[in-house]
Amino acid sequence: MSPSTMDSRRIKRVHRASMAGILASLAYLAIGLVAAAVRAAEYHVFMMAGGVLVAFVVAVESSYVVSPMRAKSHPLMGASYAFLVASPIIAALAPPIGVALGLGAWSATLIASLALEVIPALVGASLSRGSVRASLAASAFSNALTAVYLGVAAHTLRGNPVLVGLGLLYAFPVPMIFAVSLHAFPSTYGRKPLWPLLPLPFALAAAASLGLAVEARPAPWILVAAALSLVAYIPAARIHEAPRIAGEVSRERKPPIVVKTHKYFLWGHVYVAIIVAYILYLASLRAAGWPVRLGCLIHATAIGFAGLHIFIHAPMMLPVILGIPTARRYNVSPYALLAIAAAAPCVGHYPNPLMWASLLAALAAAVLVVWPPPRKPRGREGRRG
Repeated sequence: MSPSTMDSRRIKRVHRASMAGILASLAYLAIGLVAAAVRAAEYHVFMMAGGVLVAFVVAVESSYVVSPMRAKSHPLMGASYAFLVASPIIAALAPPIGVALGLGAWSATLIASLALEVIPALVGASLSRGSVRASLAASAFSNALTAVYLGVAAHTLRGNPVLVGLGLLYAFPVPMIFAVSLHAFPSTYGRKPLWPLLPLPFALAAAASLGLAVEARPAPWILVAAALSLVAYIPAARIHEAPRIAGEVSRERKPPIVVKTHKYFLWGHVYVAIIVAYILYLASLRAAGWPVRLGCLIHATAIGFAGLHIFIHAPMMLPVILGIPTARRYNVSPYALLAIAAAAPCVGHYPNPLMWASLLAALAAAVLVVWPPPRKPRGREGRRG
């Protein structure tokens, strides 16, 4: 068997494992929403934090990390492929394990999954250059950080699954978003990340998550550091240039679908910047002593910041990973509805009808971006339209 054939088979296995993890995370999303509706907080955290924000991101991460490994040689290449297959499957097992055995077993399962991603990410970084190398190294850092956080939090935050979920947000999904975007956004438009500022968002997010695990309470400095990590990310990945780039794209002579795709990508990041400002506002109010509920900050970050990034990338990445056709009906309605859902927990009680209505509508709008695909014309009549 030639090396290229072996690589292709290994990559297909990784994509299949990623597909399984993504499908499992969609099931956990549905279960997690039901758990929220019946106010089962611990089960909600197991499903949403572990089954969606970790299992989904790990599944996508495996496909992301494997890309630079094609047709490359490294002593740990075989082990890296095996780890990338195992990691999404183990992460997908965490929610039912948590329900059956509790927070400690849930954390241990996620730690095992995340630890397996570290070596492949470092291998990929060693085979890459520039922002790709930085992105993959940052992915390895995010996985290692989360493993450490969960190991500490399983003991210090054992009785508070809500705080475990908050710290987990800033240990894994948030830094992983930083890691992907520091390469994806600037490189798409011929730019480079702002290198001197790049370590700051990771350092602030790590300080917030580990600080929460050590102090076992959401101290004001922790919430402000967490919000500032998002603020630092905006210029570090050049997200602040999105409106100007969108104007440039609109003036370029490119096929309409290409322009529409870029504008969907860019305006999604504009919504991210708006949500970041809102999260900083909430964190500042709570730090100043105002009665801002912790659930407001958690859901603004999970639904708003993390959710928007998933909505930005999923319509472009998931059809490729899942091997399905896509309709590419790009529009900003999923972003607007998700932003409303992120702010809704601060309006009245939680959960409330506004949050449910806007969240479900946002999910439906996101699905309609890619599915159902347009029907191909059949025969002569179809060609005539």
